[in-house]
Amino acid sequence: MLVEQARLKEGQKILIRGGSGGVGTFAIQLAKHLGAEVATTTSKANVDLVKRLGVDVVIDYKSEKFETLLSGYDVALNSLAGDKGVTLFRRTMSRLMREADRS
Repeated sequence: MLVEQARLKEGQKILIRGGSGGVGTFAIQLAKHLGAEVATTTSKANVDLVKRLGVDVVIDYKSEKFETLLSGYDVALNSLAGDKGVTLFRRTMSRLMREADRS
């Protein structure tokens, strides 16, 4: 999804929702390998894990809203979406792009 659909490239910014889960931890590593700046949502209990994976911005989903903290992101991946991931990926990405345009 990150390479073929999102076409994530070096220097781009990506939000990965659910960064401490199975899909999220893999996506973080791939995004960092591709040279992206990575933000993720996770709980306080998993902050150290995602930081060790290389995340640049950590958002505690229980007390913070990524929508108010982030702007100018190129890609958003909702790893919490299960088999609906592509649809929610597009919706999340569209919402972030609209928010970036307003700021």
